[in-house]
Amino acid sequence: MSSSHSKKIADKRKFFGSLVARTYVPSDSPQRTEVQSPVNTPELRLLLQILQLLNELSDKIDRIERKVFEMDDRISEGLDTSQETAFIKHSVKEIAKSLIESNIYPTKTELRQATAEYLEDNEPDFWAGIKSKNWNT
Repeated sequence: MSSSHSKKIADKRKFFGSLVARTYVPSDSPQRTEVQSPVNTPELRLLLQILQLLNELSDKIDRIERKVFEMDDRISEGLDTSQETAFIKHSVKEIAKSLIESNIYPTKTELRQATAEYLEDNEPDFWAGIKSKNWNT
């Protein structure tokens, strides 16, 4: 998590804390007088409930943001396509080698058949994972 994000969270908590501190005077406080009985007013109780809900929402948003940042990090790590590119290049080269022996200009059907044979023989797990083997290219 970035330091600017952590600072933003701390600023939100400080803001909500200052709002509560300004509106709530504990009953045993010397600053409290009968005239200052804000907790007994329905409006202030409602405001305190709203502030509490806002604080809870802020916490939930913070948790969601953390999860999104973690997912973003995982996705960024997972987007390294060098292995997939190497796999494709190697497979295409091997399929082309096998086809060039029999036909310099293979048809689509021959390409599909050679690809299927190569994958069945050399990459059976990958081949088994392909759901639709009805290629419409």
